[in-house]
Amino acid sequence: MRILLPTGSATVEIVNKAAEGMDAVVVVTGKIASFLTPAQLEGLLCDGGYDMALVSGMCTASFTEVEQRTGIPVYRGPRHALISP
Repeated sequence: MRILLPTGSATVEIVNKAAEGMDAVVVVTGKIASFLTPAQLEGLLCDGGYDMALVSGMCTASFTEVEQRTGIPVYRGPRHALISP
C-alpha cells in the first residue's frame, strides 16, 4: 500500500522518521502542514499512484471532493507530530 504523507517543512524530519520502513512518500507542501489545500492534495495524488493519503490532523479543509474525484481515501492523522524518545 503506497501512502502519500504531505507535510510542512517545520515537521518534515519527524514525518520522515515516522515513515521509515513503510511504502510512503513524504512531500513538503509548504511551511505548515495544516495549510494544505484540496487542489494541492489532488495534484499530488494524481502524480503518484497512491492508495491513500494521510494529511495533518490540523487541516481544516474538506478533502471529500478530492476523494470522490480520485477514488483515493484521505485520512486525517495526528494533530501534532512528535518524536518518541
